[in-house]
Amino acid sequence: MNEICLFNSEFKELSRIERRSLILGLQDQIMELEQIDCPLKHHFTEGNYAREIFIKEGTVIVGKIHKHPHVNVISQGKCLVATEDGVEELEAPITFISKAGTKRVVLALSDVTWTTVHPTDETDLDKIEDEVIAKSYKELDSYNKRLEV
Repeated sequence: MNEICLFNSEFKELSRIERRSLILGLQDQIMELEQIDCPLKHHFTEGNYAREIFIKEGTVIVGKIHKHPHVNVISQGKCLVATEDGVEELEAPITFISKAGTKRVVLALSDVTWTTVHPTDETDLDKIEDEVIAKSYKELDSYNKRLEV
């Protein structure tokens, strides 16, 4: 399974669990490489936090697992995006909603500016991360079970 590239046609033939496993495996491999700085801008308004990231052409990033659905805006560029649901090419300008539990791999085909918008009144970045990000799928499952109660 390691020979399958996340962005080729074989990836779409895998199960969601196999895709998730490949994404996590790629994340582990990337963490052993020298990290590239992707500049961030943080925007706050009453009830919302927006995180804007600039991704240089050719960069591959693995995102975090989001606990909640949220708005995404790609205002510049084109990229390939792999999730456990498959692969798609996204090009600016585009606005879309990510479902809860989404973790993605982004390959920037050109310079990309991507903004995520999260509903929160919090302004402390560490607290926002705790509020909107699950550190693992196990944590996400526990979080979802607490919501069911």
